[in-house]
Amino acid sequence: MIPEEGLDGLLAVMRHHNVSRNQAFDTDWISDMSDEQTQEVVTTLHTYGYITYKKVVRDYHVAYLCRLTPEGMKFCQEGGFQELAAKKKRQKINAIGWVIAVIASLATIGAFIWQLLSR
Repeated sequence: MIPEEGLDGLLAVMRHHNVSRNQAFDTDWISDMSDEQTQEVVTTLHTYGYITYKKVVRDYHVAYLCRLTPEGMKFCQEGGFQELAAKKKRQKINAIGWVIAVIASLATIGAFIWQLLSR
C-alpha cells in the first residue's frame, strides 16, 4: 500500500494535465509502479471521490484515463494529503493541550478547596 502522503505528487500531475492541458491523465506515463499498484492508487483516489477514471485495455496491460473531480481539485488546492496529516497532528496537539489545561484547572480548584477546608 502506498502511503497517502505519496499520492500528492500524482494528484498534482493529474491536476496539471486536467487544468493546463485540458486532457485526462494517462497512467501509462507512470513507470515506477506496477500495474497492481497503479490500480490500487486509482481505486483509492476514486473511492475518496477525488478522481473519475476510464479503464482502457491496451495490448500489453490496462491503463486508466483519470480526471480530477471538483472535490479533488479543492483537495489539491488545500494542500492534499500532507496538509491533511498536518491538520490531524495539530488537532492531536490541541487536544493534548486542552487535557493538560483541564487537569491543571482541576488541580488548582482542588488546592483552593483544600486550603478552605484546612482552616
